[in-house]
Amino acid sequence: MTPEQFKELHDRRVNLSAKVLTKKNLEYGTNIDMLESFKEQAEFSIHNSPMGIGWELLVKHLYSVRRIVREYEQHGRIPDQDTIDEKFGDAINYLILIEALFKELEH
Repeated sequence: MTPEQFKELHDRRVNLSAKVLTKKNLEYGTNIDMLESFKEQAEFSIHNSPMGIGWELLVKHLYSVRRIVREYEQHGRIPDQDTIDEKFGDAINYLILIEALFKELEH
């Protein structure tokens, strides 16, 4: 992969993540607090923090990525772009959300 191709991949991923996070905020967040759903879920989950909720949701997506990698290693199956966008993008987005939850503690 050339540096130009990598930059194109990176820029596409950043743009997709921004679109998904904005769209999902309309479903799960509020105009005041984008991270509200993590805080509310922590009240009735086995996790005692919003970051724990984020971690649990991230693990689900990491498991999906692991399955994709195994499918390639064991059967040579290459995932289609829609699958990559969904599974890899979700994992990246949950890392961003967990970081945001920690950043919020600094204020």
